[in-house]
Amino acid sequence: MPGFRVHVCTAVLLLAAFCAPAAAEAPPDPSWEFSWWPKLELKRSDDAHRVRLGGRALFDGAAIHYGDGLVNRNGPPGWNVEAEVRQGRIGIQGHFFHHLEFKTEVDFAATDPDPGLTDAYIGLRQLGPVNFIRFGHQKVPFSFESEMSRRWLVFMERSLANSLDSTSRDVGVRIQGNALEKRLLWIVGGYRATEATGRAFTDPTNWVVAGRVSGLPYWADEGRRLLHLGGSYTHGFRSADPSNSFRERARPEANLADNLIDTGDIAGVDAVNRIEVDFVWVHGPFSMQGEYAHAFLNRSTGAGNLDFVAYYAHANWFVTGEHRVYNRDRGIFGAVKPHENFDPAEGGWGALQLGLRVSYNDLNDRDVSGGRETDLTLGANWFLNPFLRLTFNWVHGWVASEDEVDVLQGRIQIVY
Repeated sequence: MPGFRVHVCTAVLLLAAFCAPAAAEAPPDPSWEFSWWPKLELKRSDDAHRVRLGGRALFDGAAIHYGDGLVNRNGPPGWNVEAEVRQGRIGIQGHFFHHLEFKTEVDFAATDPDPGLTDAYIGLRQLGPVNFIRFGHQKVPFSFESEMSRRWLVFMERSLANSLDSTSRDVGVRIQGNALEKRLLWIVGGYRATEATGRAFTDPTNWVVAGRVSGLPYWADEGRRLLHLGGSYTHGFRSADPSNSFRERARPEANLADNLIDTGDIAGVDAVNRIEVDFVWVHGPFSMQGEYAHAFLNRSTGAGNLDFVAYYAHANWFVTGEHRVYNRDRGIFGAVKPHENFDPAEGGWGALQLGLRVSYNDLNDRDVSGGRETDLTLGANWFLNPFLRLTFNWVHGWVASEDEVDVLQGRIQIVY
């Protein structure tokens, strides 16, 4: 019997050992990964920490012909040849411990002789329905075109309508979130007007509150077909002091050209309200886009309030079959990645995109004669690979009651 009991105990112990759950293995230590697309990036495998280094260089050249009616104001007759480094930026961004994010970027071509500050903020991210809360120098949300990076615009410059968005970047707080399975994007913010360095030396009453909402009523084929609708509103608080002037002006969609419509300094503007609506339609390699913007200026001088109007529409087509890539988190288009990189030996020629745009801006109202301009722009983009792009634009502008202007311009752009 004692032997039998020993055998039984042994069997019970073996059965218990067999049925006991295996000891949980310790999770492996997170590893670090490096990638080069879309930016140079170092991140931990659990995405708790991520750091990106990026930059861009945009080199522009243009031949500009001003009509005789514009020569006295804008230079000698005939063709004027100009060149510049349009942008030369470098920056670092990322996040730590999942929720803390940051970005610092400087444009060395922004001002002369000092570099200009573009984005410089810290924030909290992944806060449930709130994508992020950011504090610092950043974009004021107004219009689809303004929210987009210049790197991925169809044309070299934003349209004439962009002149009514004169609060591109300021210091403030921006809160952004998505809803309805990323079919709806909302943004609110408050900003203090600053210089390019981020310092606030302007009138202390110069503040802006802003809001933007956009949606995707139609989304199919993983974004190859979509309809985007959006709208924005900003209110600018300004001093009622007549010496605190306000100004609107616009170039003919070429940074190397002069401002052909210009209100000059408008005295006594104590508030500026701006509204904007936009649409985008994408159907595979073909897409259309347009915006309407309206600025309402309140004047304390008794001369009457002012209204300025601008709008544009454009169509573009990827001859090589790519499509514009829509970022649902941000409600804008992002980087273009060709189906085949430029490599003639292997039969690759990159991506070719063609575009046509019409835009209009009216800066005339009451006693202000800033001018009216209509531009027609033809454009071509050749994306040799995800980093290198060659662009050519022809702009023909009509300045009402004055004359016409032609701009032939090209750009070499590299991003990393």
